[in-house]
Amino acid sequence: MTSTRSPAHLSAVPVPREQRHARDPWPRIDDQGAKTLPLAGQPGHGRTASLRRQPVRIVDGRTEGDCTGTFELICPSCGDHPYLDYSEISPRLQRIRGPYLLEAGLTAYEMHLGLFPRLHEVTPARPGDAKPAAMRASPGDAAGGYRHEAFLYSGMAEFLTETTSFTRRAVQAGDPVLVVVTGSKIDALRRELGAETQGVSFADMAKVGGNPGRIITALRDFVQAHVGASQIWGITEPVYPGRSPAELAECQLHEALLNVAFDASTPFWLLCPYDLEALTADVIDEAHRTHPFVARGEDRQASAAFRPVGLAGPFARPLPARPADAAYLAFQPGGLDRLRAFVAQHAWRAGLDRESGTAIVRAVNEIATKSIQHGAGHGEFRAWCEKRSLVCEVSGHGHITSPLAGRVPPAPAASPGAGLWLANQLCDLVQIYSYPGGTTIRLHQNR
Repeated sequence: MTSTRSPAHLSAVPVPREQRHARDPWPRIDDQGAKTLPLAGQPGHGRTASLRRQPVRIVDGRTEGDCTGTFELICPSCGDHPYLDYSEISPRLQRIRGPYLLEAGLTAYEMHLGLFPRLHEVTPARPGDAKPAAMRASPGDAAGGYRHEAFLYSGMAEFLTETTSFTRRAVQAGDPVLVVVTGSKIDALRRELGAETQGVSFADMAKVGGNPGRIITALRDFVQAHVGASQIWGITEPVYPGRSPAELAECQLHEALLNVAFDASTPFWLLCPYDLEALTADVIDEAHRTHPFVARGEDRQASAAFRPVGLAGPFARPLPARPADAAYLAFQPGGLDRLRAFVAQHAWRAGLDRESGTAIVRAVNEIATKSIQHGAGHGEFRAWCEKRSLVCEVSGHGHITSPLAGRVPPAPAASPGAGLWLANQLCDLVQIYSYPGGTTIRLHQNR
């Protein structure tokens, strides 16, 4: 616990007993020794804002199934009510409520009430100065730790204002900084930064992250190249208008996987811009779910809607329907020559050039080989064309549980992830759908 936090047992911040109603779910929460957290100087929230253990469910004002191991932030001043179940409140209140692990809940509570200093209240560092803790780390985390933050902005002017400030802070401190955005934004940032661009590494997102499965490797390579730096900074904008639905889905998965791509102690602050004017509301909502922190201008907060990726099934997601007339071929050991010829035929029919066609034939061969080796010894292949790409699908037994499968170089090379890694290098998009009962890999090659 930091010095700003109450040492109280925080299973709940209870309503006084004389005010409790029979429908109040809080008496069933262990409140032994609980104390009210500090609210001094925070008008508007009163003394009702609280952190409590999350009930499994609330029906007609009563808890059902006891409580979970996580916590909820309840703020009636924002429109919430402790009698309401999570499913009964608006998305805005859901983002405030959580749920959180205890440490994250304490941080969210403090930030919601303004009890923790905002980053804009800290004077920017000058070269040679020690960085203030609030600049180099997230509230509640160890200084210099990993921070993954969504930056919400409206239009190019706001984008430039905030990203230029963020980048200058790194340059002036003498820290390494990587910016991976579209080419037009790189040009605009270069103009804004002027001579300070000498301290910045730029990369075009269309090249680095045209296939979102390659972005994590680029970031890890940059961080590895600067091991020993007291702070490393990054800006990446994988989600932008023009992405296909499949690309957008992989960008959002990429953002979720970034939360397990770096150790918590890695001194890396990664800012991910999202344009409120150009992106739909559901995309912005997903940004809240995939980022532990969200920034808008100088306001930086823990995301109440953040949901960690499920490590037991990181690719357990619905498989989009395939066309009814998709070409089909079953394969097994000894039949890969036939499969390669089948893929080459469809690549030619789809209009792929020689290089792209050869690449997807090789990628399918690798995935099918691993499916035979690590699955039930056989599999199924399907192919069809979409507006701008040929889609090849390989299905088989086996279950992929490594969240970074295909996104980082595998070791050893014979592991199941080796085929996925190679496929990401050869194809324009790779999608994994995996459950205990089987796995489907979709490979997209643009025409």
